[in-house]
Amino acid sequence: MKKTIISVVLVFNLSFGVDLEDGYKALKNGDYNKALSIFEYLSSMNHSKAIFILGYMYLKGYVVNQDNTKALEYFKKSASLGNALAQYNLGVLFYEGEIIQQDYKEALEYFKSSASLGFGKAQNYLGFLYYKGKIVIQDYDKAIYYLEQAANQGFTEAQHNLGVMYSNGEGVKQDYKKAIEYFEKAANHDFPESLHNLGVMYYNGEGVKQDYKKVLYLHEKAVVKGIAETQYNLGIIYRDGKIIKRDYNKAIEYFEKAAIQGDSDAQYKLGIMYENGEGVKQDYIIAKEFYKKVCDSGIQIGCDKYNLLNNIKESL
Repeated sequence: MKKTIISVVLVFNLSFGVDLEDGYKALKNGDYNKALSIFEYLSSMNHSKAIFILGYMYLKGYVVNQDNTKALEYFKKSASLGNALAQYNLGVLFYEGEIIQQDYKEALEYFKSSASLGFGKAQNYLGFLYYKGKIVIQDYDKAIYYLEQAANQGFTEAQHNLGVMYSNGEGVKQDYKKAIEYFEKAANHDFPESLHNLGVMYYNGEGVKQDYKKVLYLHEKAVVKGIAETQYNLGIIYRDGKIIKRDYNKAIEYFEKAAIQGDSDAQYKLGIMYENGEGVKQDYIIAKEFYKKVCDSGIQIGCDKYNLLNNIKESL
């Protein structure tokens, strides 16, 4: 009897001005039962955000026992009430097919519904799918349409992909200045691939005046993020010594970092340097190891160099 009274009192109290913030505060204060009661109450009132939160809690097993079936039920209910975040997450779940049977058609519909409500993540996802032709027929016009919407909301990945499209002339007339514009927007938020691409464009003078100081500045910012292509480029810069004093030690350091990530160009350059004793002690064994990695990647020149060093060893 006491439990019934407590339950009634709780619902009665919740009915007076309770909102999501009260639920968040309860979570922050460690009052999980109160938080759950608030979200469940709001859910019963068809509060789409509260319904989504409950779905997320069941998906992650946060406060409640993990339950994928309940999570999906809450997500679908929230999505049906027009919650863009729920629609987006359902799109991801159907796309990945980890806790639900993979269904690209359903994924696409949920992404489109979410994007139509202005949800940037969904717009970005759709733009990427149409750009790469994943689960849909490649359509550059649709890619640009969705990516521009996401880019205008500050999504750096969308800004970067638009930069790539304008830089390469994919689906649009090649326009280096527009590419620079989009890359700079993303680079201002330290998006590593955009930092790298900007560095390349300043190196080549594409859409901008050639500026080696900016090349180094941008590459050194990008390399911190572990981009293999940037590591390779810095290896070339320090090995060749054209825009900075030659430094074989730094060249090898950057080539090795890129090589560890499977960059075949870096592996090949290391093979050359060890074969010729360029900045290092000549060592055919190490050179062969790098050439073999290149060969194993299906690159014929790596196989040729590996076989050549094998023949040299046999003739000695």
